[in-house]
Amino acid sequence: MTVSDDKPDLNIGFIGAGNMAFGITKGILCSGEVQPRKVMVSAPSSNNLGRFQELGVAVTHSNTEVVTASRLVFLAVKPHLIPRVLAEISDFHPVVSV
Repeated sequence: MTVSDDKPDLNIGFIGAGNMAFGITKGILCSGEVQPRKVMVSAPSSNNLGRFQELGVAVTHSNTEVVTASRLVFLAVKPHLIPRVLAEISDFHPVVSV
């Protein structure tokens, strides 16, 4: 999949800022097909968000903000948190769980 600057609506979001989200984000950015400004990551605390900021991506504490700003959303949270997160965002669009 190619996400180019001429398609501004193709933004990628991550709910969860752990190692899985970080690895996928780095891979996407290293591909050169996605600019950092096209990626947004949310987490309940700031603990892991700093390393995402160093990559140049947007960070937030709002899952809803990520989903409304993104066309493709990766759900990268612990399994026991999935029902709570889905209840918060399910009215938006499909997500990919990793």
